[in-house]
Amino acid sequence: RSLGTGSVGDRTLYDYEQGTFQPEFTATGDSWSYAVKTGAYTKIGRLVHFGIKFQTNSTGGGSGNTMTITGLPYTSSSDNQTGVSIGQIYNVQHYSSMQMIANVGPGAAAVTLAWSIDDAAWLTTTASLFDKSVLLFIVGGTYQAA
Repeated sequence: RSLGTGSVGDRTLYDYEQGTFQPEFTATGDSWSYAVKTGAYTKIGRLVHFGIKFQTNSTGGGSGNTMTITGLPYTSSSDNQTGVSIGQIYNVQHYSSMQMIANVGPGAAAVTLAWSIDDAAWLTTTASLFDKSVLLFIVGGTYQAA
């Protein structure tokens, strides 16, 4: 199969990186103690593929402040708006008629968490829903770096 008419240099992978990072559940005035807190990424060109796993071992939430996951390895591009897959949630309070959604917004190095009400509306996820002694939360996704 032909890859085009460009030179070999046009097809050379020049920006590849793998690494780890330290994600954090973040909500003003709240903190968590972690049994497991891992973040791994692969960056190819401007695309950053990442995975995050949290397991807490103490209560940390309780406020009504907005809940995010901070610490992504790169800031997203200013025109980025990327959905994030939520792989597993354990022991997070939830609304039976809603689905948790997540995204990396423009110019951010964080995952925003929200509740989808329907196709057009959503509610901010607050730390009070993460107020359990043991939580398991696994997410992953891809976004374009600035």
